[in-house]
Amino acid sequence: MHQTSLVILSVLIDVYILYLLNVPNSAYILYPIVLFNVWHVLMIFIRVVLLAPVRRPEGP
Repeated sequence: MHQTSLVILSVLIDVYILYLLNVPNSAYILYPIVLFNVWHVLMIFIRVVLLAPVRRPEGP
């Protein structure tokens, strides 16, 4: 549950930053931040996808 809220928060931050990227002056400053947030979301997504089958109890 906690990782899901982190993903939602990261996506909202990405959308807000991408909105700010429409301003040409701030594009060069925010570009690395966008890359970092996208990488962070991908890492959480991959971790959840890879660990989901492990956490699921095995049937008989």
